[in-house]
Amino acid sequence: AIDDEVSDEVEKLRETVLKMTEKQKRVYELHFIEGYSLTDVATILNVSIPVVYKHKEKILKFIKENFKRG
Repeated sequence: AIDDEVSDEVEKLRETVLKMTEKQKRVYELHFIEGYSLTDVATILNVSIPVVYKHKEKILKFIKENFKRG
């Protein structure tokens, strides 16, 4: 059923996030979950905007790679 598929996908995403580095988890949480802009994330984490963009790219690549495996 669709609910089971969604539950499986959510669980897989949760497991993927747990495998991220602490910095990646924080960027993921602030940007993708809490909805902060990348500029705001940079300010909150006291890092440069390019650093946040790099983390975002790595996060998206990591998620994509982990979902390909399943």
